[in-house]
Amino acid sequence: MILAIGQETDDKGWVLGLQISLFDLRDNSNPSVIRHLIEVDAETYSYSAALWDNNAVRYNRETGLLIIPVDLNGRDAAFSGFKLFVVTDTEIVEDEDCSVDFSPEAFNSDADLWYCASLPPVSFGTVPTRRQ
Repeated sequence: MILAIGQETDDKGWVLGLQISLFDLRDNSNPSVIRHLIEVDAETYSYSAALWDNNAVRYNRETGLLIIPVDLNGRDAAFSGFKLFVVTDTEIVEDEDCSVDFSPEAFNSDADLWYCASLPPVSFGTVPTRRQ
């Protein structure tokens, strides 16, 4: 089995959203794919530091718990935090969301130093720091 995090695209290569794929390679002559799309919506932008940072992902093989950072920004909703999934040999099921509060009050910072464009993507081991 191979667990992969990537992006779903259309036939023209346009990114539709984040994707988690489970590839079953036990039968090399007939590999199968189980796919779970996190967010596919023309009005919503989705991103994860897991696309480039292997330290952004946590997976427990014994419990099947997968945790990845996710940022969603859309007309009707926004989310920044971690999404939890349960991965088995046959499916990927979304379990919980854990949002992260990046407000100035959460970090005891001056309000004028914090705004969305200055924050790094959410990741394990990545903590927003004050800009000097």
